Amino acid sequence: MKTHLLLFVFLLVGLVQTYGQKTSSVAAYDYETYYSGAIGLSGDELKLALHDIIDGHIALSYSEVWDALCRTDEDPDNADHVILLYTGWSVPEDANASGSSLDTEWNREHTWAKTYGDFGTVSGPGTDLHHLRPTDVSVNSARGSLMFDNADEDNGVEYVDDSYYYDDGVDYATGCYYDSNSWEPRDEVKGDVARMLFYMAVRYEGDSDDDYGYDLELAEYCDESGLHGKLSTLLEWNSEDPVSDWERTRNDSIYAIQGNRNPFIDNQDWVDEIDWASYSTSEGDEDTSDYIFYEDFEDSESLDLMTGYSVTGDDQIWYYASYSSNNFAKMSGYESSVSTTFDNEDWLISASAIDLSEYSSAVLSFMTMKSAFSSLETSLYLKVSTDYDGSSSPTNFVWTDLTNQASWSTGGYNEVESGDVDLSAYVGQSIYIAFQYISTTAEGSDTWEVDDIAITGTTTTTAIDEEQFENLTIFPNPASHVITITADDISAVEELRIINQTGKTLRIVYGYTLGNQIEISDLSAGLYFIQIKANDGKQQVLKLLVN
Repeated sequence: MKTHLLLFVFLLVGLVQTYGQKTSSVAAYDYETYYSGAIGLSGDELKLALHDIIDGHIALSYSEVWDALCRTDEDPDNADHVILLYTGWSVPEDANASGSSLDTEWNREHTWAKTYGDFGTVSGPGTDLHHLRPTDVSVNSARGSLMFDNADEDNGVEYVDDSYYYDDGVDYATGCYYDSNSWEPRDEVKGDVARMLFYMAVRYEGDSDDDYGYDLELAEYCDESGLHGKLSTLLEWNSEDPVSDWERTRNDSIYAIQGNRNPFIDNQDWVDEIDWASYSTSEGDEDTSDYIFYEDFEDSESLDLMTGYSVTGDDQIWYYASYSSNNFAKMSGYESSVSTTFDNEDWLISASAIDLSEYSSAVLSFMTMKSAFSSLETSLYLKVSTDYDGSSSPTNFVWTDLTNQASWSTGGYNEVESGDVDLSAYVGQSIYIAFQYISTTAEGSDTWEVDDIAITGTTTTTAIDEEQFENLTIFPNPASHVITITADDISAVEELRIINQTGKTLRIVYGYTLGNQIEISDLSAGLYFIQIKANDGKQQVLKLLVN
């Protein structure tokens, strides 16, 4: 095991911190004492020993996190400010989404996205300060549930933000880059992010009540079962961005509040002593599901990734609402102040286009709650558009009705899961999703609540853009009649497959010689995947667009 380089003795004895009715009193920190059960171990034994040391921490409520973050992330140069994770901006601590009057607010970012483990904001993983950080609201929204990875060199773009609290109309560079499924934070906190996720994968093992029933692990992809990625990139970030004094100070502050520490801040080398990949079911050549879009209305106390558009009935529109610690989007055409139902056509639409270009299949799911007061057969419709412009009246564009593909609440505010709504017809494109609400004065008004809107997509992790062969190309591309495939380092392949967007193999060519023509005139227009397998077992997948 590598020699531990840092011995930090915390000199303040008997630290006491109070939040609500909880009082944390912890002993002074000494590395040799605190980690006595882990020093000298590696592999499974180290991971288990660290888990036993850091579990059973004092869990805050989600509302208590606001005050806690004002301490753990306090700007050392201004005690009334906090430092935001992804941007490094110093902003007033009272400019947060708990009720500030400032135009632009910060909120509570779950670095381990809540989606990947489905723990929401419950005490424990949903409120653990070791991975909750203050972030600008719109930057948090941009990250969403994207996997942590280096953004694609060709398609990745830097995220700029115009909601910096000075409100001067300037777009500020954040230093963060993103693509369709990845979020790359600024260089200064890449290691911080990695070590927060390594902490989560050790703290929550699912083996006791102290883990709240959650088993979180790291993998090369993300999955709602509790897998977060991208492991290989996080390992690189841990090495490239060493532990900073900021992290050490923050670790001490959390120790004073929660009573536990992040061991990978106290000893960065422990990251390399654990075989993280052995704890997940990740296989490089299996189909895996990624979250493309997810909105549970929990963080920003607004519609966030969704937006409302009123076609008829300007006084009623979709809005953010909360009941019994659950947040959702809500709409009703009934105005209680005048005891009247109005004619309404109001749309709840994804705030920006949802990119399905990297996926071979996709499904949409959501939750609805309804209170039935109208005689309308249907008062809420699910629709999808590929030509909506993102801001104009949706009635001016083409929308496909998918209402009958989903299950819906029938009344009494009963929660009903939609089931999977197949979006595979739209892969390779960008779409907007929408909920169209209708009420009439004559027929009455239903009240609808929509929550947990998610789109997941399936990709094959080996392949697209992963270069296994030198200069492997398809020509022409796009094509309509024939194609030719060439590469520098092989002349023949064992197997070639043409696969459609749903993952179905349409044709297999055995012993294909590169450079020979392949007839494709029987293929309908659309996106396809060409899978190449060489005799040595190497594989690569290329995209083919047929016009």
